[in-house]
Amino acid sequence: MYTRRDYLYKRCDHDQYYSQFVTDSILALVERRIGLDNILDSTDEWLNDIQLTRWDELSFYIKPLIDPQILTEAQEGWSMVTGVCIAKQAAKMIRENHS
Repeated sequence: MYTRRDYLYKRCDHDQYYSQFVTDSILALVERRIGLDNILDSTDEWLNDIQLTRWDELSFYIKPLIDPQILTEAQEGWSMVTGVCIAKQAAKMIRENHS
């Protein structure tokens, strides 16, 4: 488990940190709500060519899928930004699995 401190002190990178929060349920949610075609057609490394409002909306659906204990262990708080980062990491994982 990486902590927020590990991430801030560059003991892990962005992908490593946020991927630890991604579950099969989150992968399915992101694929369903964003769409596989949109994920695969994205040409931006950080998926910024998909509207931010779509990622923001996903944040609300992801929150109940995150085990609060995992956030506590990682010393991470919940915010819309956290949800967006987890959602985008899930989308990146989906894209990698389909490459």
